[in-house]
Amino acid sequence: MGRRWRFIITIPMLLVLIACGSRQTDLGLEVLSERTETSAPMQTITSSPTPTVAPTHTITPTNTFTPNPSSTPTRMPSPEPVEIVRLMQYNIILGGAVTPRCKNLRLLFDGWEGESTFEDALAIIKSADPDILVVNEACDWRLSHISEHVVESLGMNDFFVGEDFVGGYPDAAPDAIFTKYKIVEAESLRFGEPNTIDSVFRGIKATIITPSNVELIIFGVHLVHETGDVGNRVRYAQIDYLIEEIERHQNSFVILTGDMNETYHFTRKPLEEVGMIGLLEGGVNHRWTGENWSSIDQIWVTPNLKFHPWSQDIEYYDNLENTNKQWKAVSDHNPEAALIAIYPP
Repeated sequence: MGRRWRFIITIPMLLVLIACGSRQTDLGLEVLSERTETSAPMQTITSSPTPTVAPTHTITPTNTFTPNPSSTPTRMPSPEPVEIVRLMQYNIILGGAVTPRCKNLRLLFDGWEGESTFEDALAIIKSADPDILVVNEACDWRLSHISEHVVESLGMNDFFVGEDFVGGYPDAAPDAIFTKYKIVEAESLRFGEPNTIDSVFRGIKATIITPSNVELIIFGVHLVHETGDVGNRVRYAQIDYLIEEIERHQNSFVILTGDMNETYHFTRKPLEEVGMIGLLEGGVNHRWTGENWSSIDQIWVTPNLKFHPWSQDIEYYDNLENTNKQWKAVSDHNPEAALIAIYPP
């Protein structure tokens, strides 16, 4: 009986267990089905690149330029000159007969009678109030009492009177320079073999420092006065010599002025070929005659200097104009003068 009981008990129990297990399985599937229907699908995790973070502001290059074919290029304003220099050149014919010797030489060489015109010449120069004055035929101005008088009368600060190596009359017609600025170096120029026509040349070279600390190199010259083919040959040779001297000062501010004893028609070609600019318009002679071409008293500058317009200093030139009537009674030359502008390099 005992074994059969265990058998009977065991079978129902197994059936119950099987039934219970089947029910639990059905319940589990139902619950799982309900969860599957109500739950969000599972996400598939995949690797992705790190997202790019947008900048907080946009950086625009400052040197970008979009050309506009229809636009007109903007011209930069011209620079203002560093300084404007008043330059005057004057051949006063044998020193204005400042001494009896010069008076006699003026009568001998030029047939000029009469009293000294020295003070009259100084009055004309003073009316122009130049910063730099180059004088041709400064007869006996090397004498200290005369040079000091010129300096005091014109309000100058420095001067140099060259030597006259020509002929048997020492210092009869040297060139001289007077300036309100400082002369740091000066010398007399010589050309040609002594006692030949080639040596009929007077000249000086001076290095001047302006108030704005600009170095100016000034050539004051008086070329041979001989006429004809011989005179032309010598003048060309003397100009060639001056060009060689000027070219030794490349990139410097250079002014060439003096009595060329020839018009601009003659001097223009060789000097312009080396870049020099002549005062063909706007000079003192131009103001009354309408052109400078016929003037033998000339001013030339290197391209880094410019002749300044008249309108910048009307009073200066009006002062000169008021004294024009006096000039012929003072010398056989008109003075030449110009405003010269120095521009930054």
